[in-house]
Amino acid sequence: MQAEKYVVSSYRWVIVGVFTLAFGMMALTCFSVAPLVSSLSQDWGVSFSQANLVLIVLFGLFSGLVSLPGGIATDKFGWRLVFCFAQTLLAVSALLRASTRIWPLFALFNVTGSIGLGLATSVIGAMVLKWFPRREVGVANAIANVGLAAGIAAGNAIIFPLLNSFGWSGMFLTLGIIASVGAALSWMFLRESPPYPPEPLPPMVKVGLWASVKQVMNLDNIILLPFSLALVGYLGIVPAVFPVQFSAYGVALTTVGLLLSVMSLVGIPASLIVPAWAFRIGRPKLIMSAGAVVLVLAFLSVFFLPLGPQNVWLAFLIIVIMGCAMNSLMPIRMGLAQLQPGVRPWNAGVLMGIVMTANGLGYFILPSISGILVERSGPASAALMLAGVTLATLLLVVLFVKEPKLQAPAVPAAEPEPAS
Repeated sequence: MQAEKYVVSSYRWVIVGVFTLAFGMMALTCFSVAPLVSSLSQDWGVSFSQANLVLIVLFGLFSGLVSLPGGIATDKFGWRLVFCFAQTLLAVSALLRASTRIWPLFALFNVTGSIGLGLATSVIGAMVLKWFPRREVGVANAIANVGLAAGIAAGNAIIFPLLNSFGWSGMFLTLGIIASVGAALSWMFLRESPPYPPEPLPPMVKVGLWASVKQVMNLDNIILLPFSLALVGYLGIVPAVFPVQFSAYGVALTTVGLLLSVMSLVGIPASLIVPAWAFRIGRPKLIMSAGAVVLVLAFLSVFFLPLGPQNVWLAFLIIVIMGCAMNSLMPIRMGLAQLQPGVRPWNAGVLMGIVMTANGLGYFILPSISGILVERSGPASAALMLAGVTLATLLLVVLFVKEPKLQAPAVPAAEPEPAS
């Protein structure tokens, strides 16, 4: 048998670059509204819990529910088609938000957008494994997730000025236009796979859905799921409770928006450097565990240190530490999942669907509990709850998850794995 050709395509950097840009525009459209929970509840005449439910809780629930179907669709139809369709759906729903002040309709359009985000996030594993060799998995995931950090940073920086300048309709219209640009770029420049696979992998039979689940979900990936759920809780809880906490300290909301923006901005270089370094030295689990402890300590300090207008510099320092930790952890966690022995380009969609379903549950369950705790006991109780969940799931990771083997196993030249 003639040996299959393996080539690492230079177009992979265009793929991950456009993906990152489009993903950032989606993140800006979706996550930038989280700090508006308090403002929306006051201006629209609803409770904090109702605003939190629509902007954060339901958003996380539905994005999680569609992640596994999105992963299955990725493996069946290809990641590019799923990603571009998801962006188009999200852009349309974002534009529709600008057309209504009717609460049930606004909630419906927000849920539709969450479905688009859930579908889009389920394709990352397939994109990375089809275009990048195993030695670059950490770098590829880091770059892909930069879009999330950049989008959240840009959204947090502009969301309050947009609201003050254009009102609710003008703000949502601007976000919808941004999402539409990302969708157009993806349809134009993204490609499903390179002409040749980037490297050989041991042969594995392509199987059905449930067998694919068994292939990708070994003990390590099962243990990583609750830890992933805890990490995503920060994306849902921090933007909602920080404005409440800092307002109690006497800090202006525009300053709070700037703080949240800084948290995402400093995470961009951290998410590029730390995951790549962690995989290069072969200790991603160790680096991820240390980063989680730093994140918890910095997060709790916001609620138990006097961070008023007189010492905003200390708040900025804490936010910088949090941003570096938060944005470094998820790329490492995703890389650990993708490097498990049974994961291949054709079942990576199922893997990411399962992972993103857990993420969606985290974005649903933890902010739901947080919203109740904030109203009954104050934001500090919500912070203690999230910190406890993080440390408990981290303990499982430390005890049971192994450091991965980063070298691609050798494949006999006469019997290579065919291109997917």
